[in-house]
Amino acid sequence: MPKFRREELGGAWALCAVDRFADAYDWARALTMDVPSHWQQHGDLAGYAGKVVYRREFVWKAAKDRRVRLVLPGIFYWSTVRLNGPVLGTHEGYFDPQAYDVTDVLAPRNELIVEVDCPDEKDKVGKKMITGVYSHWDCLDPTTNPGGIWLAPYLVESGFAHTAEALVHTEAFTGACARQRERVTIASARAARLIVEIEYTPANFRGDAHTFRETVDVAPGDNRFEWMHTVPEARKWWTHDLGFPHLYTLTIRLLAERGAVVDEWTDEIGLRTARFDNWIFHLNGERLFLKGSNVPPTDTRIATVQQATIDRDIELALGAHMNIQRVHAHVEPPATYRAADRAGLLLWQDMPLQWLYAREKMPEIHRQARAMVRLLYNHPSVAMWCCHNEPFHVVETKEENPVKLAPTVFSMIVYSWNRDVLDTETKREIEAIDPQRFVIRSSGELPLLGKGSDLHFYGGWYRVQGTHRAFDKFIRRFPKGMRLVSEFGAQSFPNVENAVRFMSADLHNLDLKTLEDRRSLQPELMDHWTPREGHRDLATYIQATQDWQSFIHRHYIDRLRAHKYAPCGGILNFMFSDPNPAIQWSVVDYWRTPKSSYFKLADCFRPIYVGALVDKDEYRRGERIAAPVFFVNDTRKAIDGAEVEAVVRDDENREIFRRTFAAWASADGPAVRVGEVETRAHVAGFVTLTLTLRGAGDEFVNVYRARVR
Repeated sequence: MPKFRREELGGAWALCAVDRFADAYDWARALTMDVPSHWQQHGDLAGYAGKVVYRREFVWKAAKDRRVRLVLPGIFYWSTVRLNGPVLGTHEGYFDPQAYDVTDVLAPRNELIVEVDCPDEKDKVGKKMITGVYSHWDCLDPTTNPGGIWLAPYLVESGFAHTAEALVHTEAFTGACARQRERVTIASARAARLIVEIEYTPANFRGDAHTFRETVDVAPGDNRFEWMHTVPEARKWWTHDLGFPHLYTLTIRLLAERGAVVDEWTDEIGLRTARFDNWIFHLNGERLFLKGSNVPPTDTRIATVQQATIDRDIELALGAHMNIQRVHAHVEPPATYRAADRAGLLLWQDMPLQWLYAREKMPEIHRQARAMVRLLYNHPSVAMWCCHNEPFHVVETKEENPVKLAPTVFSMIVYSWNRDVLDTETKREIEAIDPQRFVIRSSGELPLLGKGSDLHFYGGWYRVQGTHRAFDKFIRRFPKGMRLVSEFGAQSFPNVENAVRFMSADLHNLDLKTLEDRRSLQPELMDHWTPREGHRDLATYIQATQDWQSFIHRHYIDRLRAHKYAPCGGILNFMFSDPNPAIQWSVVDYWRTPKSSYFKLADCFRPIYVGALVDKDEYRRGERIAAPVFFVNDTRKAIDGAEVEAVVRDDENREIFRRTFAAWASADGPAVRVGEVETRAHVAGFVTLTLTLRGAGDEFVNVYRARVR
């Protein structure tokens, strides 16, 4: 079998920042920088945004009867590519690979020039770059610009034809067999007859390989084919909480009529079906309650992401009992998707659209939406698509001025071209390519006026939405808002040992202006919910912010888990980690150190959980205290014989209530109300409710406190 070369073109490149692109450049004055990278990582371009020209020289020894393609898999944002003088093409988009046949352009010595343009977006309500959170977000340092070649270009050989694309999914399972649909595009330099071998080989388990053969006639250019094949003894891909994520290596081999290998294409896939039924997810026909978090870019500097960081994030997600992560308004590096496939972690994939875009960008947005779906189609971890995050008029999320908020409210409730036109059409574009996955038109649509999607609610942080108790009132009034709740939370500081890496260790000497401008802190809101006044040092203040964050998380999750499948199908807090050193909604900081709120969130997502719906945060002395106690089981085994001990003590540690409730639940069933706490406190201070679950695995203790005045 012939070996087809693949040569990486990473390493040292020359680059120049320029005011405009030209026919020639003064390379004698160029800087040098390793690719992949972002140009702001170079000391001389630390604050630069705009136009940069890259140059790479390389040698190439041509092989007989080989075609060669130049692939540029990731460039922020607009680019023009020249090889040995002629323009190969121009491109828009940061995650969408470019590929050019350069067989007839290559020489023994070659000069590759890439002109890249990535300006800062000034018009925040009419953006033109499809970069999602990278151009406009309150969770990234706004002084950073992502411009650069962030994935290394490479050259790859084939024979006269190659597999340009293969989109593969499982249509259905019949007994032990999987019916696979394969849509394959073969690019050929000439007319020919080919034998196509499609081989499914176990990748992470032992089993037999299965090979299917088709004979096709190809013409010059792109040739599209579609087949259905049945894989016997199919091993399904499962999430980590349902089973094992079996993966297959899919190989598509193109053979000439006499058996010579013309090309070989491989990918790693999973055999699985996925569907939503009334906002409840089913994997391989099994109902699954979704528990997860929103994830930002793994790093603000996406080019620098290391496999170890990706693996650490997945380890932490699984450790918190999460089965899904939302890739929030961006596309991650390829390694992230491969790791999620292997870990059995679902991904909710957003199109990189955040807030508002110019109307003229609709054709390009649709092109990039199609490109995103094709790029990620074969990953079994990708469970769903979302066209747009919050297509509302948002300039500053911390803004609470009613006059300035009016356009936001109007676009949320009444009309937004981005949502009602752009996203409606984008959803159709995605569904035309992908018939298997669920598509959310736009994330954060309120369940009002016949609209509604997944819910974002920030009572307990944004004061305009009220306290956390406002969420209780909202879901009582609009219960379908609970179907899938994908954003809620509060900001908190990193643990003190990491916080002092980028701020003063003196609580009373914090540079709040810099922390607000560069580190995402919303100081007025933070001071409203967790005032600095009264704290003796930074460590105690940090713990208070994490405690408030944990309190908010549990308040929302308790109410949603108590409505599991009735109608809630899933919960995702905002958010998981920090893409740069910051103070924000994360439970894991930039250095991947979990906050105390991470461990509390992990408790809230336990597969077997007991909670209480305490009706108030503050009581008058002698007032009735009431709290229904619920029990929920996400495992695939019924639970019978467990018990919940409920004990209430007043501020003088006197026991004012004690009862033990029998706890039972069907396998993966709805929450069960096992009893109710009812008492009165006559001592001012705090009243503490302690729930202890026994007889259902490890003992679990859940503690609630309320003030008594």
